[in-house]
Amino acid sequence: MGHKESIQGKIYNTEHQSEFKKDALNTAPLLYEQCTFQNFECDTIRDADYKKCHFSNLHFYWTLFNLTQFTQCSFQNCAFAGVTFAECKFMDCDFEDCKFIKDNLGRNCCFEGTTISNCRVDATSSLGFDV
Repeated sequence: MGHKESIQGKIYNTEHQSEFKKDALNTAPLLYEQCTFQNFECDTIRDADYKKCHFSNLHFYWTLFNLTQFTQCSFQNCAFAGVTFAECKFMDCDFEDCKFIKDNLGRNCCFEGTTISNCRVDATSSLGFDV
């Protein structure tokens, strides 16, 4: 695998949502390290890796995660509606008060080919999310 551009310690929230969407359009391989993503809806996300990032109060709707790796990340009070995780990896992640729910067309989240290891799930409702 080639070199990945790294973004470290950045905070993306309602005020910086457009900046995150701009980063999402970048085509270079990207690694987010120790970044915080909070308080916005996310329908666009780039294929990237996330290491020691914190996701809180986010609503993902029909978001596509392809070949995305999450390492030592925490997810708190996030909703995933009809989200697709294709060939993703969750390693040593924490999920607290998260919901994996159907979208408005009744479609569940999809975890095809996704690996989940050493994750902690607390008060999370799941549709196909097994640790």
